[in-house]
Amino acid sequence: MNRKITYYIVIGLLLFTSNLLAQEYHPFPVKNTVWAEYFHPQGGYYPNVYHYFALKDNDTIIKGNHYQKLYLSNDTIFTEDKFCGGLREENKKVYYYSVAPLNCTNRPVPVDTEIILYDFNLKLGDTITRDEFRIRIPGILIVLKIDSMLVGDQYRKVYNFGDTLGNLLSGAQWVDGIGGLSGLLADIGYSFNNDLGSDLICFIHEDEVLFHNYMPECYNSNNPIAVQLLKNESQIKIIPNPAFSSVQIEFENLDYKSLIISDQSGKKLKEYNLRGKSFLVINKEELSNGLYLISVYDNAGNLQTLKLLFE
Repeated sequence: MNRKITYYIVIGLLLFTSNLLAQEYHPFPVKNTVWAEYFHPQGGYYPNVYHYFALKDNDTIIKGNHYQKLYLSNDTIFTEDKFCGGLREENKKVYYYSVAPLNCTNRPVPVDTEIILYDFNLKLGDTITRDEFRIRIPGILIVLKIDSMLVGDQYRKVYNFGDTLGNLLSGAQWVDGIGGLSGLLADIGYSFNNDLGSDLICFIHEDEVLFHNYMPECYNSNNPIAVQLLKNESQIKIIPNPAFSSVQIEFENLDYKSLIISDQSGKKLKEYNLRGKSFLVINKEELSNGLYLISVYDNAGNLQTLKLLFE
């Protein structure tokens, strides 16, 4: 090959690599985010299951550190609201503090323990060990490649890990601002026979799917209700909630056409016409004590789902 051509190819590759390494860093999310994951054992001893981690807009202080509350649910509307721990980021390092045991990760994090999930300061050739991070094999993993992937409309860095022999490992990738492609709290690296594996199916931020993996759907198709993360600026208010005798549901505009009350499994119990209404009153006589799903449709067919507790 002509030396001049070779020179320009090398220069081009170096510039391309420099651009990748100089990409803007994307901080870890702090609210309105869902990690949809598929948890699957290799040996068939446990059932395959979808599970969902979510940041809503809640924070907490644990041992002097500020965390965003992380929730876990096996459905897509977080009816369980299981507060499993907290996430925080400091100097491009993401920490997780465990407050509840989880059975949907490869290696559960002990309760009342903080671990480092990710370190986005790593460079090519840097190593991580099992003592420091969540990796499945003894010894070390090495950052063998740093490239990028399109997330939404922006490119983000992808850290690819491998072993000491120079082999890139399946399920051993971190993406800045998202986490591991094996799952938010999953170990990375090899998956041995009869081990528990998981994959990140979708990463949803502010109700937008920014990453979608190989599965056809982000959510278990057997669950009829799609996820709806409600932001603080929701135009629907439930007053009071929890309710004791009656509840008033208020709408800030008249663009809503129907409201459906369902139980936690998604079974429809009641339906109301909202056309032209700015509020709706529901008396306790119509429902027994318990948690209900309030699904509100606007005239464009968009859906918001809230929760109502009658006590």
